[in-house]
This record gives sequence, structure tokens and C-alpha cells, in this order.
Amino acid sequence: ITCSAVGGRRPHLVQLLHNNKVIKSNSDVGFCTEKNSSTLECIETIASFGYQNSGNYKCLAKNKVKNNVEKKDETNNEVIIVSKIVQVSSSQSSSKNEIQFGSSLTLTCIVEGGLAPHKVVLSRPKTGSDLTWTRDAGDTDSLTCSGENVLTCTYMTDSNSYDDSGRFTCTGYNVLPETSNTQQSSVNIDVVVIKSVDVTVTSSSYEVEYGYGFTINCSAFGGRIPFYLEFSKLPSSGVAPQPIALYNTDASKTPSNVVVDTQRQTLSFTYDSVTSAAYDDAG
Repeated sequence: ITCSAVGGRRPHLVQLLHNNKVIKSNSDVGFCTEKNSSTLECIETIASFGYQNSGNYKCLAKNKVKNNVEKKDETNNEVIIVSKIVQVSSSQSSSKNEIQFGSSLTLTCIVEGGLAPHKVVLSRPKTGSDLTWTRDAGDTDSLTCSGENVLTCTYMTDSNSYDDSGRFTCTGYNVLPETSNTQQSSVNIDVVVIKSVDVTVTSSSYEVEYGYGFTINCSAFGGRIPFYLEFSKLPSSGVAPQPIALYNTDASKTPSNVVVDTQRQTLSFTYDSVTSAAYDDAG
């Protein structure tokens, strides 16, 4: 930052101001050089700019004219904006973060860029449910951001569901100065919603007409994928049940008719009678 002050008499005071605060004066060693009898050239070099160096800079000079009347002049403000490529981080672990089904969920990501980041997008596991925050539009119902050069963005839901299991991605955007190039960066946060295992079936009891086919849908779900699912028809008393379908991760048994849904942490099985229903199918 260079200030050149010229006067009929060499200026007796030259100051460099940052946000209206004096940071250098011609009394500081090495700041000003006498170019000639009427000119001072003052140079301030900042080797490594940080966000604190953003702001308004101006030069103020004074000298004395006839009858020792003091005169002054100053430059117009020069605005310097410190910028850097946007960076995104999170206060959560990038690996799996386990939360209880139905409890509140809070995720935080930090978006940093020299030009105040203008957009943050949070991608959620459920398809098509991205949340977008922009500096112009402001907060959404569940995504809020605050700050200037460093944004703290928080996603919060009062009661989580299985749709919150999976990978969240927080992406920040800004534009570097003197260019129209958009910069972006992102961080991933993996969440697993857990609860005690539940089992559901098509119906607990229903009638099937003799000679007609029928199906039974059975699903087991929990925050972690259930490691065991057995579907059996209970025979008459004293005889051990024979599994029609058995899924057991410990035994590495995965029948083709058991479907594993890692998104919803669910095992499901559909029993479809191959032949028409007979009296032996009752049970």
C-alpha cells in the first residue's frame, strides 16, 4: 500500500489508516522515504493477509503553509477484501454417528471463504430433499447459517426417522475476486438412526379361499440392520418349526428372497404360495 504526499513544503505528517485507525505514521522507521524536498513516499507491506486485514484503507497527509496554517488532504477509501478458496469442515465425525430413533438430530458444518460464502447446500439421504441456504434468501425451516467470512451452518430436526439414516453432504460456494469462477468444497457426515427391532406382517390374521394363491409380507427393521430374520410356518405341537426363509449374517446365510435395505435399515421377505392354497397351508 503506497501513499505519496506532495506539498510546497514537505508534508510533516503522513498516516496510513485502516478502518479509520492509524496503523503507520511517517515517524515509524522504514515507512516513509524523502523523494525530494516536497515529497514523501510511504509504503506499507503486509506479507501475509488474513481476514482481519479486510476493510477500508486511506492515507492522510498534513503540512503547514503561510503563517503556519495547517493543511491536510486524504485519499478516498480503498477497500481491500481478503479472499480464499472456500473450505468446509464439520464438528461431527465423518464416520458413522449413531442417534436414537425419534430423538432430535443436530448437524453442524463450518463454511469458510474470504468472500463471504454466498450459498450452502445440505444434501440429505432421502432423494430430492436437499436444503439450500443463500445469503439473499436466508435461513430455511431446518438449515440456519450465521457469520460473514466464516459461516456456521446448523441442520436440526426435532424427531428423526429412518430417512435421516445415511450420508449427509454439506457443500459451500463462493466466488473468488476479479473472476467469475465459482469455488466449492464439501464434507460428508454419516448418520445411523437406531432403535429396537420391530417386525411387521401384512396382517395378523386373514382368510384365504381354498384353491387360491396368497402372499405374506414380513419386514424387520431397526436402526442397525437386523442381523437375523426367520420366517416359519408353525406345525402341530411337538414338531420343530421349519424355516421357510432364514437370514443370519453370522452364518453368512442370505437367501435370495430376503431383501436387505441399507438405507432404511430393513430386512424384508415376501412369502408367495407357489400352488393354490390347501388345508395344509392354514396355520
